[in-house]
Amino acid sequence: MRVSILTFALLVLMGCSNDGPFEDSNQSLRTYSLTVSNTEGGTIDNNGGNYLEGDIVTISATPNPGYYFTGWAGDLTGSENPISIEITENTNISAQFSRIKYLLDIDVQGEGSVSREIISSSKTPTEYNAGTVLQLQSIPSEGWLFYTWSGATSSTDNIIDLTLNSSKSVTATFEERQTLISDSEEETGAGVGKWKIRRRPQQKNYTDECEIFDIIFRTDGTFTVISATGTNSGGYTYLSENSISLTQEGQAYATFEDVVLSNSFISFTLTLGTCNNSYEGDKDFNYNEEEDPLTGTISNTINSNGDVYFENGTCKCPNASVDDIVTINNTEYKVVDNSTIQDEINLGNVNLCTTLVTNMTDLFKDK
Repeated sequence: MRVSILTFALLVLMGCSNDGPFEDSNQSLRTYSLTVSNTEGGTIDNNGGNYLEGDIVTISATPNPGYYFTGWAGDLTGSENPISIEITENTNISAQFSRIKYLLDIDVQGEGSVSREIISSSKTPTEYNAGTVLQLQSIPSEGWLFYTWSGATSSTDNIIDLTLNSSKSVTATFEERQTLISDSEEETGAGVGKWKIRRRPQQKNYTDECEIFDIIFRTDGTFTVISATGTNSGGYTYLSENSISLTQEGQAYATFEDVVLSNSFISFTLTLGTCNNSYEGDKDFNYNEEEDPLTGTISNTINSNGDVYFENGTCKCPNASVDDIVTINNTEYKVVDNSTIQDEINLGNVNLCTTLVTNMTDLFKDK
């Protein structure tokens, strides 16, 4: 009986030792695994490992350019970054990244359209991934021309490349083309005003003899060209719907060919001396002809026809033909010679160009 009691007491002591401090000590030495991964578009600074229970581990997620961190997945949720977690069990988490997407809004002023082509990256129907490069091309409708871009770019190039590093908006502006002479062969007055010539990409030296800064066409038929070599003035005549003749003192000075014109834009090929170049320009809407300081200096030559012109108040026509009639400042002038001047005077016509008259003796025979 005594043996049985002793045996029972030993069993009780052994059972109590299983729930005591010894077991707690064993539990404090337990280790757990931490696995950390990430999706495309970013990196993490801790790939995990084995940790003791109760350890605090901090993990940071860093997105690549063009991506953003969206949050954690797996055994951890939320978007706190960096995040600190306490190790209590085997843990598997993943850092999630997504592409940044931007919107591109394209507007059109006037009549035309814009085509777009992706040079790099990819898109959804309404959004583009960050870093996407788009090539935009302006396409004017018939009778219109492309003038400029505005918004995200102010380029005047017809085709541009646009990098989407943010949401952007661009507008393509088209203007209706104008002609110098109408279908009824009347001058339209288009082109009158001051035009500021754009710098030509291939021309970087302002002292180049062919470099032009400004051109002024006035309502009185006079012009002024301001270039790297100086300021020249004279008269101009519309030769056709897309060509202009410039003269000085009755002599040919320059010719504008292939003139393309709208309310705000002009382009042309200029033949002037040894220069034969193409130019583009923008209208200066601040120009006021009545306040033009150059207007009063132009007194030597005013003409509406390359062969008939005024010089210092006198009508001259050395290269004209007899009976030519031209209109200058709304007044008709007729070219006469020795044989026709008397008849015109008898008819009461006093608006005569008499350069070809070399002898006026007969006019005073009966005086």
